Amino acid sequence: MQEMIATSGNLSGMARDLDEAQKKVETLGKKGTKGNAQKLEAALSKLNSSTQQWDSSAPFIFESLQALDEQRVNQLRDLLTQYQTHESDQAQRSQATAAETLASMLEIS
Repeated sequence: MQEMIATSGNLSGMARDLDEAQKKVETLGKKGTKGNAQKLEAALSKLNSSTQQWDSSAPFIFESLQALDEQRVNQLRDLLTQYQTHESDQAQRSQATAAETLASMLEIS
């Protein structure tokens, strides 16, 4: 579980870095020639780096999260099946008891 929390944190960090880099490029792009060309170049480089990191890491992280979700769904399905089985068994026992009680009452009459 700790691993998944760390993985989720890494994904959030990458998304935040990518958003910040995109905003910085947009801000510097709006300034046009007023802004420093070196700053724009550095921002574009950071954006490319963040995009590459996202493209390479995000699919693996999403697959890991999907596998965890599948495990949770399978566990819930198994528990629900077990619960329904117990409920069915209890209903059958109650029905048998009710039938015995009815038979006993009919014998008395």
